[in-house]
Amino acid sequence: MSSTLAYSTAIARLYKSFVLTRGVVNELLTMTDWRDAANLLKDRGYISEVPATIEAVEKLLKQRAINFLTKIRRYVSNTKVNADILDLYIYLFSLNELETLISSTITGSKPSNNFLLIKDLAEANPQTIDDLLNFSKGIISEGLKFALGKSSKKTPSEINSLAEFYFINKLTKIVSEFRGDWKSKAEDIICTYKDYYSIMLAYKLHIVEGITCKIDESILKDISAARNDKEIIDIMARTIYAKKLDLNNVYEALSSLYHLARVNSRKSSLEAFMGSPFTPVTTLAIAELIRLDYEDLTMIINGIKLGISEKVKKMTSFELI
Repeated sequence: MSSTLAYSTAIARLYKSFVLTRGVVNELLTMTDWRDAANLLKDRGYISEVPATIEAVEKLLKQRAINFLTKIRRYVSNTKVNADILDLYIYLFSLNELETLISSTITGSKPSNNFLLIKDLAEANPQTIDDLLNFSKGIISEGLKFALGKSSKKTPSEINSLAEFYFINKLTKIVSEFRGDWKSKAEDIICTYKDYYSIMLAYKLHIVEGITCKIDESILKDISAARNDKEIIDIMARTIYAKKLDLNNVYEALSSLYHLARVNSRKSSLEAFMGSPFTPVTTLAIAELIRLDYEDLTMIINGIKLGISEKVKKMTSFELI
């Protein structure tokens, strides 16, 4: 077992060398034309070409992240916990595509053809949500079953929100099986995410799942029962995160909590590589860093296009001054 974990950690450390750096982020944020930023990304090996549209750049960045995750998955698939973690992160990247299919089967609208991860499922042409469930496999099937099992209204927005929540629900269960130092380091990576996803579920669907880290479950119950946005803000002002949140309105409060989750997760993911060399936490850490890099790069390049680099600077998972 230790030799298998040592190999998995070696693979994670190898891919850590491709992780986005503070220097590259700062360099990108000095640019005023997204094409210049895309050229820098090409020169640094983040993308293979400079396409004509910013949407194409986003697709290349997404493909890069997916390729990293799937390659690491193949290397470490002989350890179930590592495979399960990577499957979850691949699932996370498939959510936009899955949400499109969920909406199309319920509303009867025609889905786009822009599929990377669940192309086979889309090509099966599911006509109903039951078709979608029957045609799906693996982690996609598990996520759909979870969402449909907890959905009461069976609306696209409700099912999609629950499908997204499945990610943290399953990841929490995986980490709960860790012991000692493994568990504490893994919890550090996902801690604020647990609170964020649970607050979002309570706010949007009035569902309390009880997956928390630094907030009490009573906070979720209060948010679920809140009658208006002012009450939501008042409740969030009672949390341990209050001083670091923008409490002007609910949208800003939730956005700033998600930003805090990302900052905390990047820091904890990098710290995970400083401990024992024989741990599945490094697999979780590299998967999370791949996710954060994709989100940061797409955010930065869109911010450059919109001329809001200074605002984006405060939104990345790096603590930039």
